[in-house]
Amino acid sequence: MNTYSYSLALAPVSPDTAAKLETLLAPIAELLEFAPRQVVCDLQDSGKYVYFLKSGKTAHYITDGVDEKLLYHLTAGRVFGNLSPADGRTVEVRAIALEKTAVLRVERAAYLKLLHKQADFALIMLTMQADFDQYLTREIDNLSFNSCKTRLMRIYCSQVDTGKIEDGKWYGLASKLTHNELAAIVGSARVTISKLINELCDDGFIRIINRRAQVNMAAYEKFLADHAED
Repeated sequence: MNTYSYSLALAPVSPDTAAKLETLLAPIAELLEFAPRQVVCDLQDSGKYVYFLKSGKTAHYITDGVDEKLLYHLTAGRVFGNLSPADGRTVEVRAIALEKTAVLRVERAAYLKLLHKQADFALIMLTMQADFDQYLTREIDNLSFNSCKTRLMRIYCSQVDTGKIEDGKWYGLASKLTHNELAAIVGSARVTISKLINELCDDGFIRIINRRAQVNMAAYEKFLADHAED
């Protein structure tokens, strides 16, 4: 069990809303299925289509061609892609399947037609866009006011499994994240993450055993107390 939460996922969509979206989009969509780690949409396609996540889970990244930042995870019922009704340049995002995933892919012209025709659909899209905006505002706040080191500590604390105790004072983690994955989540270069991990080891915040990180119990409790408002 973990008492510190730092979620990379947007809130789940209600089953009723997901069913309504699927009913509206299925007649104008192409069904695509993806294996774990397969690319759902690349940087170019993300602006040409709208995608309904029928099942599974996806990770969404923005990149400058060298480094990349993980923006968020989406679960079934979410819609992503070029959702704005306005023409013009859109931010291109790469999506990767995190597990077996099925999506309904809709061409932008068909999506816009449905958006203008169906008031209920337009309201759902407006609400969903607000969810994205709120999530990204929180992430901008995190990037702006927390150091890279603090952001890395937040990730480690969010992964703590308080049921796994090693040597009486170290918590095991629920999952193993590579340096590349940590860099993408934190929004930094891999070399910076490696340096910060060494610093956290020197600080006694974490230790690495058999290539897996463990978080010091006392340091974890202090972090929770210091970031009670997060």
